[in-house]
Amino acid sequence: MIVRDSTWQKKLDDEVKKFLAKPPIKLNGNKKTIPEAPGVYMFSSEDDSDCYYVGKARDIKGRIFNGHLTRSKRKTKDGIIRDYYYKAPLKNSLLGWSNVGISEENPECSNEDEAHNLLLNKLNFRWIEIDNSRFRGMFEYYLTSVLNAKHSIDKDE
Repeated sequence: MIVRDSTWQKKLDDEVKKFLAKPPIKLNGNKKTIPEAPGVYMFSSEDDSDCYYVGKARDIKGRIFNGHLTRSKRKTKDGIIRDYYYKAPLKNSLLGWSNVGISEENPECSNEDEAHNLLLNKLNFRWIEIDNSRFRGMFEYYLTSVLNAKHSIDKDE
């Protein structure tokens, strides 16, 4: 029989408490405040009542500014070229795109400018530096589950 490792559970719970106790910031395009370090990050609503997205990265600054805030073009099944944010799953979800490129009904944002503004100026942002890649992955999944991230990405798609 497999037994849960209570040491890991306690460590994860302790990290969640520390993470959520950190005051959030607004990105506002200011790259200087975000570290070029491995860790886990989260976008949450302005009032901090909803978790929008949890992610992990080897370089948090690079992931945010060269991933979530970049764009490229992609063809839909109908051959129409649309904006698609290749390494930006949160922005894709806000615009109604799943991570497999299928358009969803009733997106939260109607265009790229609106999504970009939401990420930069309205959503709260937090991060925690975590060097250990195994723990970083565990913490990302745990935080996503515990906070029920609104725009979590199904890795199986």
